[in-house]
Amino acid sequence: MTHRSWLVAALVLGASIPARAQQIGMVVPVAEERLVRQAAFTLWWPEYERLIREFKHHTPPETGGIGLPEPRPDDFYNDIQILGRVLNPPLGQVALYGVTTEGDLFQGLFVVRQNRAWPLVNRVDPASFRQDFTNAYVDAVNALLEREEVRTESPQAALSLARFMVEVFYNFDYRYLPGSVDSLTFAELNLVRVLQSTDEIPQGVRRFDPDNGNALLYGKIPERVQGTVTPPRVQTGAEGEYVVTFYTWHPIVGELKRWEIRLSDGRFTALKDQTIEKWSSYTVENF
Repeated sequence: MTHRSWLVAALVLGASIPARAQQIGMVVPVAEERLVRQAAFTLWWPEYERLIREFKHHTPPETGGIGLPEPRPDDFYNDIQILGRVLNPPLGQVALYGVTTEGDLFQGLFVVRQNRAWPLVNRVDPASFRQDFTNAYVDAVNALLEREEVRTESPQAALSLARFMVEVFYNFDYRYLPGSVDSLTFAELNLVRVLQSTDEIPQGVRRFDPDNGNALLYGKIPERVQGTVTPPRVQTGAEGEYVVTFYTWHPIVGELKRWEIRLSDGRFTALKDQTIEKWSSYTVENF
């Protein structure tokens, strides 16, 4: 185990919460990759160095520091991983890249425009990996929309932008992890997605490891939730205002949410999410 893995374990980080209905492309232009990697390094290296030194300072002497070497910029730079490029973002002429580090200690969604890269989502505090929407994220998206002169001139454009804003926030760190679970099942277990109905929430048994007799059982949808979910809807108001409502399924935490998002002149003016119900979305059983 490397010293970065020790740090992750010591800070009791939960597993990263990958997800995405948004498409991620793995072909990364070399020039853009360098920009993103350098931006991530500049943003995260000071915090990483502080975390390592703080951890070593608070490590009891009898542990011998768990063999942690001094943090090295070159090592940290090389540990930065470009997860892929988000395909077809409705945000003007920009590219978006999901980025993480070894052990998922840091995660970010970076914007690339011409010869500059900067973070749209930045997770640098291990305790903050709750994936809660913040005003800072909304403000950052609005600033990007303003910069790119993006306008919502139809209900469909408003829905596309609202869906993208929610899905990419939760799912930019999505990646396929090789293992006994196939890619479809992995997506079902991790991707936050906008629903048309509760029929899209996986149900029943999926056997994924027949050699060992293990099966994946998706949790039963509570009866009180049946019929609650309706397809996304857009209401048009005065002077280019749109009110978008839809439901999302968050399989990692077993949460069904309802969203109401208001846009005016291509900018997000209000965002409200409500938990409709939570239940155990899946279990793994041995037969």
